[in-house]
Amino acid sequence: MPTDTLQRVLLDMVNLGEQEPYGVMGGTLILNFGNADCGNGNLDVFNESLGFSKIGRFPLNTSVTSTFEFHLTLYPSTHVKHKVVNLIRKLKGKPTKLMVGDKFTLTKKKLYRSTSHIN
Repeated sequence: MPTDTLQRVLLDMVNLGEQEPYGVMGGTLILNFGNADCGNGNLDVFNESLGFSKIGRFPLNTSVTSTFEFHLTLYPSTHVKHKVVNLIRKLKGKPTKLMVGDKFTLTKKKLYRSTSHIN
C-alpha cells in the first residue's frame, strides 16, 4: 500500500472517530477489497453485489464495546508498471501479486442511536 494512501486512511479514520464517545479506539474496522471496476469512489459499501470481498473484522480496542464501525474498502492498483510485472510473473510460471492502489472508500456506521432528553 502506498505510504500517502495509508496516511490519508489514518487521517480520515481519526477525523471520523473524534466525534465518538471513545474516539477512534471505540470502533471496529471492517476491511474489504474491491474490484478495479468499482474504484470510482461512488459506492454503496454495504452492497455486496458491487463486487468486493470481506477480508476481516478488527476491533480497534478489545476492552471497549464498539460504538461504530469503519468500513474500509481498498482497491487494486491499475498502474501499468504493476500490470507489466504481473505479466512477466505469469510468463515465468509464478503466481501474480495483488498490489493495493491509492483508491479507497471509508465510511462510518454508528451502532447506536443518541437518545433525546424529554423535559
